[in-house]
Amino acid sequence: MKFRSRVSVLLIVFIMLALAFPIYMSVKEHDIHGIIAVIGAFGIILLTLFGIHYTIEDGKLYVSAFPFVKGKPYDLTKLDSISPTRSLLSSPAASLNRIKLDFGVGIPLIISPAAQDLFIEEVLRINPKVKVNF
Repeated sequence: MKFRSRVSVLLIVFIMLALAFPIYMSVKEHDIHGIIAVIGAFGIILLTLFGIHYTIEDGKLYVSAFPFVKGKPYDLTKLDSISPTRSLLSSPAASLNRIKLDFGVGIPLIISPAAQDLFIEEVLRINPKVKVNF
């Protein structure tokens, strides 16, 4: 089952604001290459943001930051808990409305599935021992 990442409108607005000055300067200087470069960068950023997805198959969670790419697998049978978080840590999540997946060892995985309840139901179907801390 495939889940898309929730995408924060504020994040897109922030990116647009960050790119507004370079666009303005490129237009002011009549620099067509600069305009194309900034628009291209914005397109790649949007492709990445809207390409983040999480796939659950065969008891594993695959996290991918690019469309059409199968990401790193995480074994859901080893998952200990799921908790809400608003952490600003870098993660494959395009929103601050995130959940933290704690596997008991290493750094927890922070993601932001758009269909969060359905995602948790699917994880619990695979591993009913997971503690859901909401």
